[in-house]
Amino acid sequence: MKKKWASIVSAVILVGILASVAFADSPIKLIVNGQEIKPDVAPQIINGRTMIPIRWVAEALGADVLWDEHANAVRINSSQCPIYKPLSKEQIETIIQTQGKHKDSYYFDGLSYDFVNMDDDADWEIVAKIDGAVHLGNFFIFDKDSSGDYKLITEQEWKVEEWDFRNPIEIDGNKLFKLVTRTGGTGLDIFNAHLVYLKESNFLEAWQGTLFERSVMLSGAYYKKVGSYQFDAEGERLYAWETTCQLERDGLTPKGEFKTTATVYLFDGQKFIADKVTTKEKIADEIPYLGMRHIEPEYQVRFVENELDLLFLPYDNARVQRKIMPNTLVQVNDLVEVENECWLYVTVPVYDTPMNMKGWIKESDTVPFTKDKERKVQSDVTIKAGTLIYEVWNFADISEDLAQELRSDTRGRLSEKREGFARISAPGGWEFWVKEKYIVFPKAQQ
Repeated sequence: MKKKWASIVSAVILVGILASVAFADSPIKLIVNGQEIKPDVAPQIINGRTMIPIRWVAEALGADVLWDEHANAVRINSSQCPIYKPLSKEQIETIIQTQGKHKDSYYFDGLSYDFVNMDDDADWEIVAKIDGAVHLGNFFIFDKDSSGDYKLITEQEWKVEEWDFRNPIEIDGNKLFKLVTRTGGTGLDIFNAHLVYLKESNFLEAWQGTLFERSVMLSGAYYKKVGSYQFDAEGERLYAWETTCQLERDGLTPKGEFKTTATVYLFDGQKFIADKVTTKEKIADEIPYLGMRHIEPEYQVRFVENELDLLFLPYDNARVQRKIMPNTLVQVNDLVEVENECWLYVTVPVYDTPMNMKGWIKESDTVPFTKDKERKVQSDVTIKAGTLIYEVWNFADISEDLAQELRSDTRGRLSEKREGFARISAPGGWEFWVKEKYIVFPKAQQ
């Protein structure tokens, strides 16, 4: 496309200068950084102004010149632009260690990064990802503050398989970029697409959808799901679709019938909201028909007071993903109505393998998270860096000689209280005791 565009530009220049060019006595030389370059269209003096072909100059400076058909614009992108100073890998590691959640616990052998301009301001952002394992990783965005220092905008515990910062979706003055993440665990593999953007130095996710999901966790309930999406720039709508089928015992061969669901989304100024859902299916015996009416939730979290099953689908006999422990605060991702009953698609805190953390629960099995519930929360609570902790299993073994400072802010489940102390179950099977007064409980929205 770049060479095609260059030919068009050259043709336009030649046509435009035939009637009004005043040639100099000698050819005009084009010298970039001390070296002469010879473009296919020579520099010309037109009506007293010197005109040069921009593609040759831009590429000599290390930039890419692209024709954007949708925006009817020429885009020049340069990784050597002087508005930012590239940093080394070691400098990026230092920034992450200083500002990241886990400080010295990152696997920097898997670090990669880039400089991008996500919000079209004067400063370029740093985007970085760490490939920790098959389903484990970290994703960061850093932006410059008023003093010119890079500050953490967001940190996500995402294994980012792919990112595309060259082909954004532009809508309502926002540039949405595609990330592909991978998650799962033993017997479960999931690839999700995320459309994300920056607005006033805030990281926002406009949409998330499944590209691929395969489960061979439970014998007799193997399944595969594939999906994709397409943005209609003219109609400013996002079309997404998913096809689900059951699998044979080999975990590869489809069996039974297929169900395909297509959803049309409209952008509400911040994220894509489902406008219309259609289903074309031949229903397999294992998956019942679910007519869902999407509702915009008026809350971001709900409180689960009693032990509860996290379900794979929003119906009573669906497969159980995991148990939700009592007094757990869950993140609400979606709200649907199925057969006159409201179901919540939620994310629950987990402390073992980060899998099966999302699923469905009935809204009626939860209560609003209000101020009187704050100190009842057991999952998640936070212990701040620098707090003295005791890495012993039994309460009786606590001794001041064993006290050590916590190296970074740590989330976990408050699993037991005794005589002013609390036992915390943290990710990775880590257990420790801490004085109860140092526990930070989540705050209810006013």
